[in-house]
Amino acid sequence: MEHALFLLWDDSFYYLEIARNIAAGRGSTFDGLQPTNGYHPLWMAICVKLFAAGIPETWAPRAVLGLGLGLWGAVLWSVLRKAGPLAMVAGVLLGTQAFVLKGITNGMESAVV
Repeated sequence: MEHALFLLWDDSFYYLEIARNIAAGRGSTFDGLQPTNGYHPLWMAICVKLFAAGIPETWAPRAVLGLGLGLWGAVLWSVLRKAGPLAMVAGVLLGTQAFVLKGITNGMESAVV
């Protein structure tokens, strides 16, 4: 999984490690020794499902990032399809700006929220 993590922020790395441990039956733990909590349960459930679905560990982070991007695209489309032409252009330019995309495709629960 290590070569796929260069796109992720530190907290998303923790999410994925905890999800990997839960899917492997080791419980809610980051390091395999101490239990942990304090994460968004819906997003953790989604991440666990990706690992439990049999997706290879090297592809699970990519699946999380792709899911975030897909959710953002759906939100952007649902908002902009009712907008006028000028608002649509502005929305596409702002919604696809690099900082916005990094904030959405960061492996965190912000994509679900």
